[in-house]
Amino acid sequence: MTEKSRKLVQSLHRLVARSLRDEFEDGGIILKSKDIVKASSKTFCVVNIATGGTEKLIADLFSRGYIPLVLIAWNRLNSLPAALEARAYLRNISIPAMIVYASWGQRIPSERVLKEFSLASNLYLISRINILELGAPADWLIASSVDKKIAQQRYKIQFNRIELDELRKECENVDPASSLNIIERLSCRCTFNVELEEVKKSLRLYFAIRNILEREGSRVFTISCFNIFKLLGVTPCLALSLLNSEGFVGGCEGDEQAVFTMHVFSRLSGKPVFMGNVANLDFEKNSLILSHCAAPIGFPGRCMLKTHFETESSVGVDVVLEKDINVTLGRFNKHLDLLVLAFGRVLESGLSLSGLCRTQIKIRVDGSLKKFINYLPGNHVALALGKIEDSIFKFAEVYGVKVVQS
Repeated sequence: MTEKSRKLVQSLHRLVARSLRDEFEDGGIILKSKDIVKASSKTFCVVNIATGGTEKLIADLFSRGYIPLVLIAWNRLNSLPAALEARAYLRNISIPAMIVYASWGQRIPSERVLKEFSLASNLYLISRINILELGAPADWLIASSVDKKIAQQRYKIQFNRIELDELRKECENVDPASSLNIIERLSCRCTFNVELEEVKKSLRLYFAIRNILEREGSRVFTISCFNIFKLLGVTPCLALSLLNSEGFVGGCEGDEQAVFTMHVFSRLSGKPVFMGNVANLDFEKNSLILSHCAAPIGFPGRCMLKTHFETESSVGVDVVLEKDINVTLGRFNKHLDLLVLAFGRVLESGLSLSGLCRTQIKIRVDGSLKKFINYLPGNHVALALGKIEDSIFKFAEVYGVKVVQS
């Protein structure tokens, strides 16, 4: 590097360091790989790319424990070409790097960098997770599995199975007294239309699942609902409702595609996500009804604990959403490279229709309901609160996902 170029790089470094000093630690100027100090743990970082020819340095940052999430690129010294090459490399290894582009010497507002950094952090945390399967998928879910090899290649996601006998043993070790605080919380939040003893049984299962998740280091899971009921006489609806309201993501019946969709929507919305059956269609009004028995109690609206629909026993959850709430609906396919997506708003909830699961939400779909249904790669649909359009399309861009929107 010439002396003139060195001075330009130093001045650029000072400019960026001043802009970001309140949010990020200054790692200094890196000219060679030997200048990179190995990170003690995985560390998200912003890289200010001053010149071309630095692509290998950015790859070396990753190999030494840094996760470059934002690349600052300039309109001189081949900075932008280097950023484009580095971004492609990073995205190929499932790192959702973003480029912040500016004219040479222009001050970059820290808010602009922070916005991209926050989005990239969220997108990164979608990948590299362990999805725990508590029991096998339901026999009737003949099109809801995920291609595990592709999940590992595209998202670095592992699926691990735990047999239900381990969950049974964990239930036996739960102290019944541990449920008292939860019961008090539930009594403030929900109307009880079931026996208190059934709630206590469901809470024992809740603690057992939570203990296993924490021991296995997983926050995303599926559960074999009906096999659990056969084994323990308890449905996992209330456990799922609570866990989905506490930062975990749990899907019913062992549906792998649906739980991955829930995981993505939960990360992008920052809120609990509901998984429901497509139970009713009205093409004239462009509306559908989603129903299931495990809606998150963290959803807004009144809550009732009722019996589980199919078994007419144990505990199911009925959450009544307010009218006109905007929602996002979707489901991924087997290869996790297609997302069928719709936006809409709640027309009515708490319908109490016979022959359907306890939580019943009628939604008017924006666009074509027929298109949404025709492309849907399975039954269960994930419902997120709010219209999370921008972040979904950024996710799709980063991970190479095709979106079919209603």
